[in-house]
Amino acid sequence: MQAEIFETLKSVLRARRMTYAELGKQLGTSEPTIKRLFASRDCKISRLSEICAILGLSLDDVVAQASRGRNHAAQPW
Repeated sequence: MQAEIFETLKSVLRARRMTYAELGKQLGTSEPTIKRLFASRDCKISRLSEICAILGLSLDDVVAQASRGRNHAAQPW
C-alpha cells in the first residue's frame, strides 16, 4: 500500500507540474531529502499529511485513490 500512496503522490505532483525541489522548499527541506523519501517510500504520517496539505489533498483521499489503483491493478483485464 505504501508504494501505491507514493505513486499517487507522484502522479499529483506531475499533474501539477511541481518538482521535488519546489515540494522540498515548501516543506522546509532539500530536494535530495524529498527524492530519498519518495525512493524509499517511507516516512511518518505527519510528513505525508504535510505533503498532502501542500497539494491541497487530504491523506484520506490519497489513501483511497491508492487503494483504488491497487485494486484495479490486481484485476486481470
